[in-house]
This record gives sequence, structure tokens and C-alpha cells, in this order.
Amino acid sequence: MSNEPNKAPNAPASDAANLSDKTGVQAKPEAIVTPAPVTAPAADKKS
Repeated sequence: MSNEPNKAPNAPASDAANLSDKTGVQAKPEAIVTPAPVTAPAADKKS
């Protein structure tokens, strides 16, 4: 999972959403963009 967060800092949050389509990491960026799935990233922090 550490690999995915590393990609986020590489580009702005807005750009990360676009890159997500290419990297396939859209799962996390989308969670940040959408209010409901925001709980998913929070769960990762608890892990």
C-alpha cells in the first residue's frame, strides 16, 4: 500500500486523479474526490 501513497506526492491532488486512470491507483484518488469513500482512506491509516 505504501507504493500508492508515494505516487500521490509526485503530482498535485487534482493531477493525481487524472493519473489514477493510467496508473490504476484511481481507487485511492477517487476516495479523496468523493465524500462517501473518504472513509476508505481513513481505514488505511488505522491499519
